[in-house]
Amino acid sequence: MKLTSMRRRKSMRSLGLLITALVLLAVVIAIFVFFYLQRYMVYSADGAQLNKDATFGTAAIPEPTSTISPQLIYDDPIPEDELAAMAPVEMPELEKLNAVFVSYNELADIPALEARLKDMEYSSLVIQVKRDHGNLAWQSAIPGTAEYCEGTPDVLEFFKSQAEMGKYLVAKISCFRDDLFALDHQSEGLPITGGALWVDSDNYYWMSPESPSALNYIISIGTELKGYGFSELLLDNFSYPTSGNPSSIIYSSSTPKATAISSGADLIRSSLSVVGMRVSIQCAASTCSSGANSGAGHNMSELVSRFDRIYVELDAGSNIGGVIDGLVMSSGGKVFMENWVVFITASNDTRFQEYGVAKVSE
Repeated sequence: MKLTSMRRRKSMRSLGLLITALVLLAVVIAIFVFFYLQRYMVYSADGAQLNKDATFGTAAIPEPTSTISPQLIYDDPIPEDELAAMAPVEMPELEKLNAVFVSYNELADIPALEARLKDMEYSSLVIQVKRDHGNLAWQSAIPGTAEYCEGTPDVLEFFKSQAEMGKYLVAKISCFRDDLFALDHQSEGLPITGGALWVDSDNYYWMSPESPSALNYIISIGTELKGYGFSELLLDNFSYPTSGNPSSIIYSSSTPKATAISSGADLIRSSLSVVGMRVSIQCAASTCSSGANSGAGHNMSELVSRFDRIYVELDAGSNIGGVIDGLVMSSGGKVFMENWVVFITASNDTRFQEYGVAKVSE
């Protein structure tokens, strides 16, 4: 009887140890999963949820397709004194843009894109190569971007073939609205009380426009894409956020928004001028008409003097005349307006023939 009782106690002890080990293992797994998924959490007024948009590629990085070797400066920006001593590359006179707009998603099927372009008349392409989530449409050599890249090798072949055909290539990138980069550089993002990253109305994270990392990243992208045949970098979301509830953002700097945007523009423009890369900005039609958007940090009289072109995205019902009048006033009656204003539109309105156009597929 005593022997049976001892055996039972040993069995119970072994079972208890097994249960304890399983509980500890479950706790370890739960902790690992929590910290691993934390970078993908989105915090908004509706609570916390996983950001499931990210898709990553692992293809090998191709070599640049032009004779210009990209100088990747993201981790090692050019010192200001050295930059001042470097002479800007002399660029040809700006010409009116007659372009087809290529969306980020179209780059996922290059044969279909080439078939669409085959019978179209165009001298330029405006290509969206970096979307708001932060993914890159090509396999970049910029340090730390391996998980951001989605493009296949034929994307770079497409860039190369278009450049060899003499097409003028414009790369459109989302700048401060960037989930992936903000998650990797949270100390330079836009936080709310408690330190969590702020999100806009579409649940996107934003980097601070004063972030050295974000500005150097933009410069590195422009430098690399110059080596792949691009002649112009178009900055989208180069502003402070205005959608959602931006009043909840805790800013660490008292620098006026318009001043920070102008300073960032000066740094990017001067840095990319030494490799011969033009720099342009996309602004809202309402901002061009009124001349300013204080929440975004956009003062058009400051921006028109800092960028090679102003791009305006319009729909068929937009007030084209109001946009033109506002830009003329902001620029002090700039003479060659047809060269530096570009409308991104699907409209066939004949008034666009006087200006640059990036035609969107309907």
